[in-house]
Amino acid sequence: MARVYVSSTIADLEAERQAVIDWLVAAQHQVVHSYRPSSDTVRDGCLAAAEPYFAKEPPGFTRLITSSVTASLGEEHARELRARGADMDWDQALAYTLAQATQAPAELQSQTQP
Repeated sequence: MARVYVSSTIADLEAERQAVIDWLVAAQHQVVHSYRPSSDTVRDGCLAAAEPYFAKEPPGFTRLITSSVTASLGEEHARELRARGADMDWDQALAYTLAQATQAPAELQSQTQP
């Protein structure tokens, strides 16, 4: 028996979704419902499902992070990075973050090797 996640975010696939569920149950698999059918877009459905898992920022959290970053990088460098980030859309910011996260460990490793 396998656990099979069945999801659909498009309401007009309800009959097809039910046919899949019926087949899985008849084959003695365990059906797990991840997202119920709705007319939401996939993005909106995922965000709505994930919302309860995101903690709300405690008061002063952003100010604490900003002051820590500024202290670590220096005022000028922190200001430059904030300006660069302000000009990015979400996709650009994500791509930049991934590139930096990939590049940083390699740079650290090369600095620590003799």
